[in-house]
Amino acid sequence: MQALFQELYASEAPVHCMYCDKTSPYWGWTDLCNRTCYYGLCELLESYESGSTVEPDPRIVIYFTKNPQPSHSFIFKKLAIYIKARG
Repeated sequence: MQALFQELYASEAPVHCMYCDKTSPYWGWTDLCNRTCYYGLCELLESYESGSTVEPDPRIVIYFTKNPQPSHSFIFKKLAIYIKARG
């Protein structure tokens, strides 16, 4: 599977992951290095959106500021209000 992804995305520049802060080959995830980081970002977002944390993790603020209309499925209404208020 890894060989297939390397062939598919060989021409794509490496991505600097906004979740784990590593630079990795592009695997089809917008500003994330892999599925693990995607799920980690989802957990941070869910924690903030559900009210489990009062302040959003800086990584989700940076990610959704850069990607206000991400290509992956996210629900981030509360975070969008937070980002808009920060101006």
